[in-house]
Amino acid sequence: VKGHGGSMRVRSELGSGTTFEIFIPKIDSVQDLESEQSEVLQVSEGKVLFVEDDLDQLRTVERILTGIGFEVEAISDSSMAASKIASDSNFDLMITDYDMPGLNGIELVEMVRRWVPELPVIIVSGREDAVGASKGIDTIKKVIIKPYDKVELASAINLILHRK
Repeated sequence: VKGHGGSMRVRSELGSGTTFEIFIPKIDSVQDLESEQSEVLQVSEGKVLFVEDDLDQLRTVERILTGIGFEVEAISDSSMAASKIASDSNFDLMITDYDMPGLNGIELVEMVRRWVPELPVIIVSGREDAVGASKGIDTIKKVIIKPYDKVELASAINLILHRK
């Protein structure tokens, strides 16, 4: 619902049940939506390091990023990602999960900042506390809460890379 720009309201009354109201924004036409999405998805090329311990998400997002024109290095282990950056700092953007075993996303960003202090980062997380944990770290340009879609991701990438 959130990925479509909508919201949800839940009401529950003991003995009466629960009501879910889902609000999705109205679009004028499918053609307008497709046009808007194709503009967002025409992202410039670049090299992205994507770090995610969930292998399904790792492969899915790698495919999405490749499909919109990026060269992607997808790594499932945050310590290996840190080693990769230490040996190859030629990335335009790092996208990393917040909750990972070993180094979490914030710890990874702090480590990477030592080698590449200007590398912009997007944190993705299923938890809202990633927003608070990211505050004050200037290289973290955006926190995206899961679930997210390719339009939301591409839009964030566009904003970050075109601000550089």
